[in-house]
Amino acid sequence: MLNPIKFLKLTRLFEMRPLPLSRFSFWLLLIAFCVIVIAGIVCIWRKRRKSNDTFLNKFYTNIIALSFTSGISGLALLGFRQWRVYLFGARFWLLIWFVGFAVWLGFAIRYLVKIIPERRNAKDAEELFGKYLPKKKK
Repeated sequence: MLNPIKFLKLTRLFEMRPLPLSRFSFWLLLIAFCVIVIAGIVCIWRKRRKSNDTFLNKFYTNIIALSFTSGISGLALLGFRQWRVYLFGARFWLLIWFVGFAVWLGFAIRYLVKIIPERRNAKDAEELFGKYLPKKKK
Protein backbone atom coordinates (compact mmCIF):
# COMPACT_ATOMS: atom_id res chain seq x y z
CA MET A 1 0.00 0.00 0.00
CA LEU A 2 1.28 3.44 -0.93
CA ASN A 3 1.76 5.64 2.10
CA PRO A 4 1.65 9.34 1.11
CA ILE A 5 2.83 10.47 4.56
CA LYS A 6 6.29 8.98 4.04
CA PHE A 7 6.80 11.21 0.99
CA LEU A 8 6.40 14.33 3.12
CA LYS A 9 9.03 13.43 5.72
CA LEU A 10 11.86 15.93 5.67
CA THR A 11 14.58 13.29 5.76
CA ARG A 12 13.17 11.69 2.62
CA LEU A 13 12.45 15.00 0.93
CA PHE A 14 15.94 16.43 1.48
CA GLU A 15 17.88 13.26 0.77
CA MET A 16 20.70 14.30 -1.57
CA ARG A 17 21.23 10.92 -3.22
CA PRO A 18 17.80 9.50 -3.96
CA LEU A 19 17.41 6.38 -6.05
CA PRO A 20 16.33 6.81 -9.66
CA LEU A 21 12.62 6.93 -10.33
CA SER A 22 10.66 3.79 -11.06
CA ARG A 23 9.85 3.16 -14.69
CA PHE A 24 6.20 4.21 -14.25
CA SER A 25 7.09 7.44 -12.40
CA PHE A 26 9.75 8.31 -14.96
CA TRP A 27 7.38 7.91 -17.91
CA LEU A 28 4.58 9.71 -16.10
CA LEU A 29 6.77 12.75 -15.39
CA LEU A 30 8.32 12.64 -18.86
CA ILE A 31 4.89 12.68 -20.51
CA ALA A 32 3.67 15.45 -18.16
CA PHE A 33 6.65 17.70 -18.92
CA CYS A 34 6.35 17.05 -22.66
CA VAL A 35 2.62 17.89 -22.54
CA ILE A 36 3.48 21.18 -20.84
CA VAL A 37 5.94 22.05 -23.64
CA ILE A 38 3.40 21.03 -26.30
CA ALA A 39 0.84 23.29 -24.60
CA GLY A 40 3.29 26.16 -25.10
CA ILE A 41 3.59 25.35 -28.80
CA VAL A 42 -0.21 25.26 -29.11
CA CYS A 43 -0.42 28.67 -27.38
CA ILE A 44 2.09 30.10 -29.88
CA TRP A 45 -0.14 28.88 -32.69
CA ARG A 46 -3.29 30.27 -31.04
CA LYS A 47 -1.61 33.61 -30.40
CA ARG A 48 -0.65 33.99 -34.04
CA ARG A 49 -4.18 33.17 -35.20
CA LYS A 50 -5.91 35.59 -32.79
CA SER A 51 -3.45 38.45 -32.99
CA ASN A 52 -6.10 41.21 -32.89
CA ASP A 53 -7.15 40.60 -29.26
CA THR A 54 -4.57 42.38 -27.11
CA PHE A 55 -5.86 41.01 -23.82
CA LEU A 56 -5.68 37.39 -24.92
CA ASN A 57 -2.28 37.98 -26.51
CA LYS A 58 -0.88 38.97 -23.12
CA PHE A 59 -2.45 35.85 -21.57
CA TYR A 60 -0.98 33.64 -24.30
CA THR A 61 2.44 35.25 -23.82
CA ASN A 62 2.27 34.45 -20.11
CA ILE A 63 1.23 30.83 -20.75
CA ILE A 64 3.96 30.40 -23.39
CA ALA A 65 6.61 31.61 -20.93
CA LEU A 66 5.16 29.38 -18.21
CA SER A 67 5.02 26.26 -20.32
CA PHE A 68 8.48 26.52 -21.87
CA THR A 69 10.17 27.52 -18.62
CA SER A 70 8.40 24.86 -16.56
CA GLY A 71 8.57 22.12 -19.17
CA ILE A 72 12.26 22.46 -19.97
CA SER A 73 13.28 22.91 -16.33
CA GLY A 74 11.15 19.88 -15.41
CA LEU A 75 12.83 17.79 -18.10
CA ALA A 76 16.21 18.92 -16.78
CA LEU A 77 15.26 17.95 -13.22
CA LEU A 78 14.06 14.58 -14.48
CA GLY A 79 17.34 14.03 -16.30
CA PHE A 80 19.36 15.02 -13.23
CA ARG A 81 17.37 12.55 -11.17
CA GLN A 82 17.90 9.70 -13.61
CA TRP A 83 21.62 10.42 -14.00
CA ARG A 84 21.97 10.64 -10.19
CA VAL A 85 23.48 14.11 -10.13
CA TYR A 86 24.26 14.75 -6.46
CA LEU A 87 22.58 18.10 -5.71
CA PHE A 88 20.24 18.66 -8.64
CA GLY A 89 18.69 15.20 -8.41
CA ALA A 90 17.26 15.78 -4.92
CA ARG A 91 13.53 15.39 -4.40
CA PHE A 92 12.92 18.86 -3.02
CA TRP A 93 13.62 20.41 -6.44
CA LEU A 94 10.51 18.76 -7.85
CA LEU A 95 8.50 20.11 -4.93
CA ILE A 96 9.86 23.61 -5.54
CA TRP A 97 9.13 23.18 -9.26
CA PHE A 98 5.54 22.14 -8.55
CA VAL A 99 4.88 25.02 -6.15
CA GLY A 100 6.33 27.54 -8.62
CA PHE A 101 4.30 26.08 -11.48
CA ALA A 102 1.09 26.17 -9.43
CA VAL A 103 1.61 29.79 -8.34
CA TRP A 104 2.46 30.96 -11.87
CA LEU A 105 -0.53 29.09 -13.31
CA GLY A 106 -2.75 30.60 -10.61
CA PHE A 107 -1.72 34.12 -11.60
CA ALA A 108 -2.31 33.33 -15.28
CA ILE A 109 -5.78 31.96 -14.59
CA ARG A 110 -6.56 34.97 -12.37
CA TYR A 111 -5.58 37.25 -15.25
CA LEU A 112 -7.85 35.33 -17.63
CA VAL A 113 -10.86 35.10 -15.32
CA LYS A 114 -10.74 38.37 -13.39
CA ILE A 115 -8.54 41.02 -15.00
CA ILE A 116 -9.41 40.56 -18.70
CA PRO A 117 -13.18 41.06 -18.18
CA GLU A 118 -12.54 44.14 -16.01
CA ARG A 119 -10.28 45.70 -18.62
CA ARG A 120 -12.68 44.90 -21.45
CA ASN A 121 -15.54 46.53 -19.54
CA ALA A 122 -13.40 49.60 -18.84
CA LYS A 123 -12.38 49.80 -22.50
CA ASP A 124 -16.01 49.51 -23.64
CA ALA A 125 -17.09 52.22 -21.18
CA GLU A 126 -14.28 54.48 -22.37
CA GLU A 127 -15.26 53.96 -26.02
CA LEU A 128 -18.90 54.66 -25.20
CA PHE A 129 -17.95 57.86 -23.37
CA GLY A 130 -15.49 58.87 -26.09
CA LYS A 131 -18.21 58.64 -28.73
CA TYR A 132 -19.73 61.87 -27.50
CA LEU A 133 -16.54 63.88 -27.16
CA PRO A 134 -15.44 66.23 -29.93
CA LYS A 135 -12.71 64.96 -32.22
CA LYS A 136 -9.53 66.85 -33.13
CA LYS A 137 -9.55 68.72 -36.40
CA LYS A 138 -6.79 67.94 -38.84
